[in-house]
Amino acid sequence: HDSMQWSNADVSPDGNRLTFFHITKFQMATVTRTATGSWSPPRLMGFGGAGQWSPDGKTLLYLTFLPATQQVAVVTMPADSGATTLVYQPKPGEPPFEAVQWDQTSRTLFFKSHDARGRASIWSIPATGGTPRLLVRFDDLNRPSDRPGFATDGRMFYFTIEDRQSDVF
Repeated sequence: HDSMQWSNADVSPDGNRLTFFHITKFQMATVTRTATGSWSPPRLMGFGGAGQWSPDGKTLLYLTFLPATQQVAVVTMPADSGATTLVYQPKPGEPPFEAVQWDQTSRTLFFKSHDARGRASIWSIPATGGTPRLLVRFDDLNRPSDRPGFATDGRMFYFTIEDRQSDVF
């Protein structure tokens, strides 16, 4: 509890750590539950957005802005601190990312993207970095999936599809 602006909390798989976003410092922070059940003071971790725990609890994923390239990139870092690993920064012709999340094994990341025509797609990339691989393309523009969010249970992807109807002119 403090006067700072925190948001986007994510609970570690073991339930003993939290990561969240420090709005005023634009940094990811973590707290750890002590043996007495209280929480440690926030520890600032990486510059960028809210963190997301890997399913094995060893790594944090977050988005960060790279001033040198003026782009947002996907990075990971060890959950207990350490050097960041640049996982994905789209090159010309590669899909941009909107929402990124872990697979169940902590070895792969999935992200959702939209192409110039507005078609959504879901891609995979190794958590250590590499070339993205197209998994799903939403070809029917009459049934778009415009929202960036999606989920997976390790076997299937879940997402919204919109049915735009209106009688208002």
